[in-house]
Amino acid sequence: MGLVITVFFSSIIGYITNVIAIKMLFWPKKEILHIQGLLIKRKPDLAKSISDLVVTRLLGTDFSSDLVASKLSIFISDAAKSLVNTIADYSKVPDDSVAITVMEDSIKIKLASWVSNSKNISSLDVDSIKSIVYENIMAIPDQEIEKVLYDIAAREFRAIEIIGAIIGAGIGIINYYIGVLL
Repeated sequence: MGLVITVFFSSIIGYITNVIAIKMLFWPKKEILHIQGLLIKRKPDLAKSISDLVVTRLLGTDFSSDLVASKLSIFISDAAKSLVNTIADYSKVPDDSVAITVMEDSIKIKLASWVSNSKNISSLDVDSIKSIVYENIMAIPDQEIEKVLYDIAAREFRAIEIIGAIIGAGIGIINYYIGVLL
C-alpha cells in the first residue's frame, strides 16, 4: 500500500512540476523578483533572431537594394512590353512602329514613377528589412504569441506533462525501495 501511495503522489508532483514549467515559458508576464516568462523576457532576442533569419535565409545573402531595383526594372520593362503588345494587337498597329517604342517608354516611366512613389521598394536595404521584421514581431501582443505557441505545440506540451508524471512515478518507486532497504 505504501508503494502505491508513494508512486501516486510522486507522479502527481512530476506532472504538476512540468505543468508549471510549461506555464513559466509565458508567465509571469511582468517581472516578479527577477522572474519573468522565458518567451516574454526574451522576446526582443527572438525578434532579432527571426529578423536575421528572414534576411539571410529567406531573402538570401545576395539581397541588396540594387538587386531589388534591378528586378523591379525588369518587371516594369516586361509589364510595359506586355501592355503595349496588347494595345498593338487590338489597335492593329504594326510591330515595328515607332508608336510602340514611344508608348513602351512612356509606360515604363509612368510605372517606375508610380512604384517609387507608392512603395519606395528600391530604397530598402538589409538593415531596414531587419528593422521592419523586428518591429512587427515586437508589436505582436504577448497573449497572441502564447496562443499561437500553445496551438502549435499543444500535443507536445501535453506529452511533456505526462512524461513528468511517468518520471515522478519512477522516482517514487526508487524512493520507496530505498526507504525499504534502509
